[in-house]
Amino acid sequence: MGNFISFFQMHPFLGLALLASFIIVMAYEGHRKAIGLNHVLPQQAILLMNKNARVFDLRLKEEFKKGHILGATNRPGALDGSDPSLVKLKDKIIILVCASGSQSGKEAIRLNKIGFKTIYSLGGGMAGWSAENLPYETE
Repeated sequence: MGNFISFFQMHPFLGLALLASFIIVMAYEGHRKAIGLNHVLPQQAILLMNKNARVFDLRLKEEFKKGHILGATNRPGALDGSDPSLVKLKDKIIILVCASGSQSGKEAIRLNKIGFKTIYSLGGGMAGWSAENLPYETE
């Protein structure tokens, strides 16, 4: 603790920048949790898939055919939260995948608001999955 005090005394501007960065990160994480956004890294997604998580790929069919996570279901665009085949999964683990993670993040928030409890967005999307050299299949 004494090291922090010494650091702040010797470098007040850097200390304030460090404190501001910490506050921003904490505010972002709090906001993310409040709106129901749960990102998972590719390795975490694998663990969830081993627990029978369902994977929905939101990319266009052409992109899906070029490469997708093994066992993923292609559902281009937004998922219909009232679709009976999807409603029965409200209490199941669902992972949404898009190209970069932004579309799936927005969709995860929307579905969380209508009652899907354990829904995740793959952080980095298929680009992140591929960057980790994880397996995928093509059609």
